[in-house]
Amino acid sequence: MPRTTRPPRLPAVLLEALFPSPQLLTGRLAASTVAMYTRDCAAYVAFCGYDGVVAVQAETLRRWRTYLVEDTRLSPHTINRMLAAVKRVLKEAAVQGIVERAEAGACAEVEGVSVAALRHRLKTTARVRLTPAQMRQLCEAPALSTLLGLRDRALLATLAGSGCRISEVVTLTVGQLSARDGGYVLQVLGKGQAAPREAPLSREAYAHLQTWLAQRAAQGGGATPVIFAAFAGPRPTARRLTAGAAWSTSSPTTFGVSSARSSPSAISARPRRPWGTSAWRPPPSTMCSMSSKWGSPMGSINGPVGWEV
Repeated sequence: MPRTTRPPRLPAVLLEALFPSPQLLTGRLAASTVAMYTRDCAAYVAFCGYDGVVAVQAETLRRWRTYLVEDTRLSPHTINRMLAAVKRVLKEAAVQGIVERAEAGACAEVEGVSVAALRHRLKTTARVRLTPAQMRQLCEAPALSTLLGLRDRALLATLAGSGCRISEVVTLTVGQLSARDGGYVLQVLGKGQAAPREAPLSREAYAHLQTWLAQRAAQGGGATPVIFAAFAGPRPTARRLTAGAAWSTSSPTTFGVSSARSSPSAISARPRRPWGTSAWRPPPSTMCSMSSKWGSPMGSINGPVGWEV
């Protein structure tokens, strides 16, 4: 296979026939992580020419690392995640006696790539530092004359006024919003958490939430516990807003809010206290012969954006 040719994706139904399945980690890792590991392992096995024997060799894993560096434009973080996925699956397979411990151990010693050496691949605009005035401009950009605008303003205010991850905010239900000690809190289940935590919510964000929920009910938005509902045309549905759609909504460029300070050094700003709260608590912020040794086949604005405004 030419080095410049990206290997095709391996159909998921064939993965277990050629390589230990990431499903071995079910119950140990989140379902979304297992799904990502499945995609990464499928890409690796495709690179190996669908040869399950060479796929467990450390030399092959090193060649894959070289391929990802020289023949793709992936960021160093993505490359390291893909390598870690393969090594994690092999480690679990060794524990369960599916592969030899020596093979898994040799693969575990394969180092990742240096982020500093590939820093030119990092997206300098992945995070944009906003001034308090820009944060205020962004949150007030959605029009209050439309139901969609009310939802978007409530979404932005909640993100800015709680410090929650975007993945936590889009899954909020009415039952997770409550009053506490003269203020308001959200009961959110964060990344890697087994039990919900309380996240303080500013009074301004709470007011926007109540306005959005009241107008949605008044205009026949349907009985749904989901706070941030997706829209079908001009009307809200019972389905929740996806994280991808929320990312687009919360992007400064969506509403024409620009920031001149978008260099990596300007992005590492420390979040401040959300609006209207007395204290801020940080969040837990090519086809070849198919040789197989496994048998038959089977089948957020991350972090806070709570600027003091």
